[in-house]
Amino acid sequence: MSNGLVLMDESGDLGWDFSAPYRQGGSSRFFTIAAALGHNNEHRKFGQMVRDFRQAHGWTSKHEKKWIHLGDAAKLDFAKRAADLRKKQANVKLLVSVIEKQRVPPQIHGHHHLIYSWMASSLVAPAIRELRQASLCPDELNYGNGQSLIDNFIRQNLWFNLRTKTELHLVPRSKALEDGLSFCDFLAGAVQSHFEDGKSAPFNHLTQSNAIFLHMPWH
Repeated sequence: MSNGLVLMDESGDLGWDFSAPYRQGGSSRFFTIAAALGHNNEHRKFGQMVRDFRQAHGWTSKHEKKWIHLGDAAKLDFAKRAADLRKKQANVKLLVSVIEKQRVPPQIHGHHHLIYSWMASSLVAPAIRELRQASLCPDELNYGNGQSLIDNFIRQNLWFNLRTKTELHLVPRSKALEDGLSFCDFLAGAVQSHFEDGKSAPFNHLTQSNAIFLHMPWH
């Protein structure tokens, strides 16, 4: 049994106004969480790939570049690099969960911390169940109420449902993990763009390469 680090980011929003088109006053119709898992120190591969990707495209700004700001060629290039990384590295996993929000039962609407934490737990816990210890660095969306739900959701799934002994620790966002979190932003964006906007070339490459595990509750 080994250790692992999970990086996580999301795309879309957890609003519930479907009376107008997305980006024109309405909420996104889909919400995506992407997680990148590396055993032992393999999580560093995600950040290194982003640095190589940035250098290949001549980006010199120190400001984080989000998926939405990338051109189509760069988006497809990211998907190819991510698929290649997954193929070459047996100890990394790319995990994605997507919900079609209009299928979510109405009593759940508005409980965005619960939704996020449940999605993350359903996605991450089975992937880390064989590890001795795992660390998780999620994006900031979980911390809005000052309570840490996500790690306790995952522990409950690991210890009570999956009956494992995996220890889980939450780690804060730090400069050393920024590029790895950018990797997750790009990965979430690649999948969200397919479902939300019908821009599917990066997603198609990832799925046809068997690079990602895709989880779609309520689909």
